[in-house]
Amino acid sequence: MRLLPAQAGSAAIDAAVRTAYEWARQGQLDRAEALCTEVLDECTDHAGAQLLRAIIEMQTGRPAAAAVSARRAITADPRPATYALLGDALLALDQPQEALDSYDAALRGDAGVAAAHCGRADALMKLHRPRDALDSYEQFLKLRPRDTAALNNRGSAQLMLGDPAAALASFESALALDPRFAEAHRGRGDALRALKRFTAAIECYDAALRIEPDHAGAHFHRGTAYLQWDREPEEALSSYARALQLNPSFEYAPGALYFGLQNRADWSASAPAATAPTAAPRELLRGVLAGQRVIAPFPFLSVSDSAAAQLECAKTYAAFRCGPPQCGSAASVAMTAEAADLRAAGGMTESGAFIGGNRAPRDRLRVAYVSADFREHAMSYLMAGVFEHHDRSRVEPLAISLAPAEATPMGQRVQRAFDGFFDVGARTDQEITDFMRGLKIDIAVDLTGYTDGFRPQIFARRCAPIQINYLGFPGTMGAGFMDYLIADDFVIPPPNLAHYHEHVVYLPDCFQANDARRAIDGRRWVRAEVGLPPDAFVFCCFNNTYKINAPMFDLWMRLLDRTPGSVLWLLGHHAAVRDNLRREATVRGIDPERLVFAVRRPYAEYLRVLGLADLYLDTLPFNAGTTASDALWAGLPLLTCAGEAFAARMAGSLLRTVGLPELITYTMEEYERRAVELATQPPLLRELRSRLAERRATTPLFATERFCRHLESAYVAVWGRHERGEAPSALRVP
Repeated sequence: MRLLPAQAGSAAIDAAVRTAYEWARQGQLDRAEALCTEVLDECTDHAGAQLLRAIIEMQTGRPAAAAVSARRAITADPRPATYALLGDALLALDQPQEALDSYDAALRGDAGVAAAHCGRADALMKLHRPRDALDSYEQFLKLRPRDTAALNNRGSAQLMLGDPAAALASFESALALDPRFAEAHRGRGDALRALKRFTAAIECYDAALRIEPDHAGAHFHRGTAYLQWDREPEEALSSYARALQLNPSFEYAPGALYFGLQNRADWSASAPAATAPTAAPRELLRGVLAGQRVIAPFPFLSVSDSAAAQLECAKTYAAFRCGPPQCGSAASVAMTAEAADLRAAGGMTESGAFIGGNRAPRDRLRVAYVSADFREHAMSYLMAGVFEHHDRSRVEPLAISLAPAEATPMGQRVQRAFDGFFDVGARTDQEITDFMRGLKIDIAVDLTGYTDGFRPQIFARRCAPIQINYLGFPGTMGAGFMDYLIADDFVIPPPNLAHYHEHVVYLPDCFQANDARRAIDGRRWVRAEVGLPPDAFVFCCFNNTYKINAPMFDLWMRLLDRTPGSVLWLLGHHAAVRDNLRREATVRGIDPERLVFAVRRPYAEYLRVLGLADLYLDTLPFNAGTTASDALWAGLPLLTCAGEAFAARMAGSLLRTVGLPELITYTMEEYERRAVELATQPPLLRELRSRLAERRATTPLFATERFCRHLESAYVAVWGRHERGEAPSALRVP
């Protein structure tokens, strides 16, 4: 039934539009839209009717149609509010840059359009520009201070900026206005988790789930809290599984579930009849190659040794965590105020790349090591001697600690090794970046990478002219803001350079630092004291449980079957790991009593008892790193299978450097044959052990000062390119 008279005049048309608006306010959207359509049949450029139709189309979930109507309304009458509505439609269509342009147009017309400030902030968040987003949320909240959604979103921006304390206050402000705001409870949990207040964080996730039981995000982050807390792993797994049930494409949930299962030696997700097929390695690899956000880079090292796939995984994750490089990368696209300040100070091109500097000349390079692990940790066990051996005439080493200083022997030793030790963990990412710039750092070395406690935004904001990825994460970070990766030509053979985003610096001996002061307990231990049979052949693997997979365990059980009376010595700090591995051994026809599980020991004691084994068995696709050098330092021969990517070639690099290349195999069949040969020919193994003992004092692998000089030469070389105005490039240290 037609509502508008035929050939209606302008007064009748305007009256009809007013009626349509009134019907829309009353919720009669179908009726209002029908009247708008009649008006536009008569007067196609009526801005008011086009605008109302766009509003109705947005309210009824048709953003594409709304964008068309809003553009027509703007053509007829470019009102600020219409630009804001167009921004909302474009944002709903996942076109954040176009939406941002529309919001900016609205604010140029009227800076008081509150919706434009809020929409602009949301668009900036999607563009991974949380600092700018925060400014827009603040502008919006000046106009509407009691808007709970904006308070919540401001908290999310503050979390992205590495300021969990401020984020906590924003989420609590939102909850004070609306205690049943489930998303704010979830956000508050995220802030508390970032502050390592895990019990309180889990209480927040539980509060969100009482309000909204099917909140996939609350389930997922609850699982992460349990995982980081290292308590009740069953709760972590059930939370991840529930998140995937609710949303099978929830970002990074498949990989989180897979990694949680791997940590328990629960390989059910790898089985053909897996209950969670999205967590199976083959599905994870397929998702990574398709550019999907299915698994983070660190757990992916245990899934595939494909260097190309690891690069894709890292690039996807870097874009997710940091967005386009904000400053200091050749990939930078925006001339931010921050970048302008750096250019004014010298050394940055219009594209955002550092090409040289005009800093005041210094006799030595100021090198900042950035890490959350200056404590009793594998990184410190390897690097402590390097920090101490730095030639102070060449390098001024500084520590930027992302975690509180630790009063343990190693923590105190590391603190003493630096010319300056700065505990910045409580500061925001931007504050840390500004602090490092204030120190006039020349080279920043990220020793954490994509491992626990990492803060990539510090490097995304360009905390130093030269930024290097080293040791913490054994692979590419896939990020434009990392200039170099330190390696050797075994872990990254030259034909594989294309699979690493950073420019590779080749060290001459081995990529891995080692501390020649690592003390081994002086007491003489016997096998019975650690639960080992005195006369059995002892295979050993103290790699983390997540590095062990079903095919590897199959092979190990065949080794036990082919070497009667032998045992396999493993880590088993959690009962679930011990139970699962014993069950898997039984399934494969091996007496579970032939698995022996080690207990935690002080580091020097652990190094001593490690030598009680006969042969260390490495894992693939994720090799031993620090643990491999521990075994060799303790005099224990190690057998590895070298794959393709960095993490799959670490142990091989160590063996090459220590002069035992015959312990490097390149297929699993060769690995198995070699293990049987070594276990059944005692003279062969004795000769290898004797050779290892002889070379420990002379091998470059444990020559800390030699390694330190090579590392310093790498720093001088990359800085020389920088000072000459040359872009980063792969290079080899002589």
